[in-house]
Amino acid sequence: MGYENYSEHFVYKQLLTYQELNQLGSNDEYFKSGASVSVGGAWTFGGEINCPTINTGHGAVECYGMNQDVKTTSDVTFASVSLGSQTRYYTIDLSDFLRYFGDMKISGAGNVSAYSWSLNSTTSEGRIFAPLHLPHNAELSEAKFWWENMGTSTASWGTACIEKYSMANEFVTQIGLEVLCGTSEGTSCGTISLADHLISNDTYKYVAYVNISENQPVSNHVRFLGGCITYKITDLAP
Repeated sequence: MGYENYSEHFVYKQLLTYQELNQLGSNDEYFKSGASVSVGGAWTFGGEINCPTINTGHGAVECYGMNQDVKTTSDVTFASVSLGSQTRYYTIDLSDFLRYFGDMKISGAGNVSAYSWSLNSTTSEGRIFAPLHLPHNAELSEAKFWWENMGTSTASWGTACIEKYSMANEFVTQIGLEVLCGTSEGTSCGTISLADHLISNDTYKYVAYVNISENQPVSNHVRFLGGCITYKITDLAP
């Protein structure tokens, strides 16, 4: 046979045949309570393995290197979990913005096609802002802002930017800026590259700003329609 019995231990030197396994299974001398088994090669089973614990040498009941779904009805504790890089999107809705200064107004609530922020003045500038609540350690990729140019003049324009504020001293750093301007009527989208900026919620707070500056009739103004930030995350985050 391909095994030897040393007291309470079995040492298997080669692949056992069905007849050998069958003989072992019927031999209480070799299969008795408390015996240990040492295997020098791989075992292949066609059915289930039932045992109270599995010790892989890295701790009891620990399984690793599994490329399949894992199911359990018990609580699970991990020291760390790596998901790989996951792309997520953060919508900056019009309702997230607050008026900062100027005669800025939001209009068209309840009417998707008319819902927008605009400046109700022909002589001044206006600004709105929205606090950003992005996950800690998120890696920013880009921000997109949509606006509608109501006239054909480039004198009707605005800017959108992402900024961060130090909570220690309120020092402001601009992460990216996009000019909202067009030479013809219609909806446009501007993209800000955020250069893989890493979110640090323990040190900074983050804000999106939109400025609109006009010297055209109100009917020709820029209307701001909303924005979206693309980011990547490797942590378990909503």
